Amino acid sequence: MSEVFDVGKVVDLYSGLGVQPAAAFNDLMAVAGKTELPNKEVAEKAVKDAKEVPSVWFVNFPDKTSTEHKGVLQKYMQSIEDYRCWASLVWWRTVYGSDKIPQDGKKESIATRSAYCARVAVHHMKTTPWIAMSLDHNVSKNIECKTTEFHTELIKAILLGFVNVTPSVILALEGILESLRLTIQQSSSNSENKTIVCERYEYLPQADAIKSYIRVISFSVTNSMRNVQNAKKTSKLIKCTIDYNDYEALFNQNKWNDAAAKIDEEQKKAAEDFVKQETVNCPP
Repeated sequence: MSEVFDVGKVVDLYSGLGVQPAAAFNDLMAVAGKTELPNKEVAEKAVKDAKEVPSVWFVNFPDKTSTEHKGVLQKYMQSIEDYRCWASLVWWRTVYGSDKIPQDGKKESIATRSAYCARVAVHHMKTTPWIAMSLDHNVSKNIECKTTEFHTELIKAILLGFVNVTPSVILALEGILESLRLTIQQSSSNSENKTIVCERYEYLPQADAIKSYIRVISFSVTNSMRNVQNAKKTSKLIKCTIDYNDYEALFNQNKWNDAAAKIDEEQKKAAEDFVKQETVNCPP
């Protein structure tokens, strides 16, 4: 029987090291508001930095019934996209407005900015009034499987209880897993911070409406991720530990609509390219 290759802890909780964003919603908004760069420039810089070192992803999971009501689903998802665009602008304005974060073009500086954006995103979402928390806890899981099935088992472990993981879902998420593998090549000590915003859409026939549920997975990638590739070369079996924060919530569209009515349209569209670049759509 093949010996099991123990790669250790491949993802861990945020270490708490490095620059931390303001904890309260209004305080974070105030920091973002002080940024001198125009929104267009912030959005363009965000796209460029995220291409180099991605750290935030949006993953959509519409259920089969919701996709059968395209008009209702599209209208709802436009609201979600408007929110994500506005929120992303806030996150990146906070990044580029911080005098504690390097703003030059060095690879390490880009990685540091990207990591900070991942931390800001979590803080901001957890304090946003129209995102109603249902769960916020740290999770630790052990994975033991064939090396050829590692990606599948990792995705299943993280999405357990949220969505049904099908082969098409695994294929859709491969790009994120590849980005995580490449993360260990970054030189910044903070470059491993990542945030994945998952959203499940369900159709409510009695109301002819869509309801969505959010799972925010935040973690840091460790150097042990490098061992996964080594294990695939030398062993048929692999085991590891994953630690992460799982934040679950319900998106309140009515509250967002009230807030959105007071937000300038330009602010809801400026970061559109960034959001589209970092969005993964999973088939039902």
